[in-house]
Amino acid sequence: MTIIKLKKIAALSLALVLLLAGCQAADTSWAFEWEGERMPAGVYILYINQALVSATNQMHQEWLNWQGPEEDRPPSLWDLTSSEILDLQVDGIRLYDWVIHEGQRLARHHFAVQALLSEFEIELDPVEMAAITAAAQRDYQAQEAHLRGLGVAESSMVGSYRARTAQFSLFFGLYGEGGAFEVPEAEVRNYFDQNFVRGQELIIWLEEVWEDNYDDETALAEARQVADQENARLRALAGDFLARMRDGEAIEVLQYELDRELRGPDANVTQSVPGELDVLLPQVLEGQHSFLDEILVDSLIATPVGQSGQFENDGFILLVRRMDIFANPNDLEERRERIIHSLSWETDFLALLDERAGRLPVLVNQAAIDRYGPGGMLD
Repeated sequence: MTIIKLKKIAALSLALVLLLAGCQAADTSWAFEWEGERMPAGVYILYINQALVSATNQMHQEWLNWQGPEEDRPPSLWDLTSSEILDLQVDGIRLYDWVIHEGQRLARHHFAVQALLSEFEIELDPVEMAAITAAAQRDYQAQEAHLRGLGVAESSMVGSYRARTAQFSLFFGLYGEGGAFEVPEAEVRNYFDQNFVRGQELIIWLEEVWEDNYDDETALAEARQVADQENARLRALAGDFLARMRDGEAIEVLQYELDRELRGPDANVTQSVPGELDVLLPQVLEGQHSFLDEILVDSLIATPVGQSGQFENDGFILLVRRMDIFANPNDLEERRERIIHSLSWETDFLALLDERAGRLPVLVNQAAIDRYGPGGMLD
């Protein structure tokens, strides 16, 4: 049997507030059953919540990325009532109905994961499962009163966390090294090569003159003349450093000399250790990246591997050296799981779960399905 030990466990959280309907006579404590195991209603509620978060995030991103006429821009979710949000269209389907369908799909995946773990003899690592159980208990205790009022027991949150971890374990057990559907090494390396860029940089900031800082044209003209002279010196300095970069001189030496040149010989400057100034960035930046990162990525992409280049805008001169993406083997290993996830999660794994879930004789408790929907979750 194969025991899968993940490097990272995705954090799970409740992103939206849930509001349950009133009590009914029918037993709605469970939602689905397969081979004698009943899924607690609280777990199903969390799947419905996950689906609702996914749908509203998609709507919000469409609003943020709107490129049509401003007068045709859809309203922000913040400006809509709960009922109006639930009436929006997601993939051509009413959002309310999309959430119900997706929540039940996720619930069926829950059982498909168990079936596939058994079929491929993949065991969950007990240490990791204990850790994720403890994490779920801590998260639950932090909001226990609220969750109990909503009808989500601690055991349901633990079950949800453990199910998500089991899903990741199954995925990497199938598509990771030695798995039944192992992603070929060539595909992993090609993805890394095509989606990341590695290099080094030197930044030389240019002198800028701000008109608002001067009271008359004479003072402004003098300031511009001084700035032009200084920038001519900096461009000459950049040209010298670029030539040395092209000759293969270590970036750590060049950065040290540049710091001393610009900050003065008496400045407290130390030389970086080899490799400390190397950068590895995605070619398409997402999340918390600065405009300097964006300029650096564009500059490195425009520079052939093994060569150096000079780029300039109104604020600074950028010298870059593009390096072999495989220069440090650890870079690929640290990103291997994310790469495998990008290559196979959407296209292969979720389709496998859909297919297997469709063949499982899962019993549905319709009373629970009717009771727990997204109708009040946005209140």
